[in-house]
Amino acid sequence: MSNLKRGYSFGVAWIAENDEPNTLDAEEVSGYISTLLLADLAGESAEDVASDIVRYRVKNAEGGAQ
Repeated sequence: MSNLKRGYSFGVAWIAENDEPNTLDAEEVSGYISTLLLADLAGESAEDVASDIVRYRVKNAEGGAQ
């Protein structure tokens, strides 16, 4: 895994766990400054990053989180 991809995955996980972690509305998450920063750094749209964040939250809420 490249450093950029690893950094993106880490960023998604960090935002999902630390920035309003109970929010599952991707439209709302796409407006977070942390989401916008990660999107800008990764060259992705804020909407795509927000979708990844929400997907991470849902996945971990269903059994991955301890």
